[in-house]
Amino acid sequence: IVRCTRSNGKMAVLNGENEADDPDRLKSKVKTGGPWAVTGAVLDKAQKSIDDLSDQFAEQLAVDIADMVAVHGQLVGDDCDPSECLKQMFHIAHNLKGNGGTFGFDLVTDINYLLCRFIERLDLPLPPQSTEVIYLHINALKAVQAQNLTGGGGEVGKSLLNGLEQVIEKWGQSK
Repeated sequence: IVRCTRSNGKMAVLNGENEADDPDRLKSKVKTGGPWAVTGAVLDKAQKSIDDLSDQFAEQLAVDIADMVAVHGQLVGDDCDPSECLKQMFHIAHNLKGNGGTFGFDLVTDINYLLCRFIERLDLPLPPQSTEVIYLHINALKAVQAQNLTGGGGEVGKSLLNGLEQVIEKWGQSK
């Protein structure tokens, strides 16, 4: 399974099959057989519902990215209380982080994991270049959307995550 996991606060990529391409990924996560087990028919129906919602998630991703761009614009333009803008940005990123993996967009989850951890580290007044780091995460999400990167995003996904980690590390050293 190509999966980005957290190890000591860093991202690590494990190689193998792409979980998003596994038609039985839901079945692998639940117990089948026995008195309290879920039946295959129920699992098939649930998996079909998740697959159908995956298309809707891609549409919602576009809406959420637009919302992130708008909040970022307010943050940069001093059009809102920075604390409130950061809460809004965190809320959007947190929701995307949770939903991404559910619908086969693990890279969306990983990018937003990094963004949430970055926002949590920010103090007010905002340190220099912090809004640029936030915007790089938004641009990474735009790339995922434009290229319809599912699962871990392959080599492009690894490159995006590595670049974001390097930027965050460099930012942390400069503040």
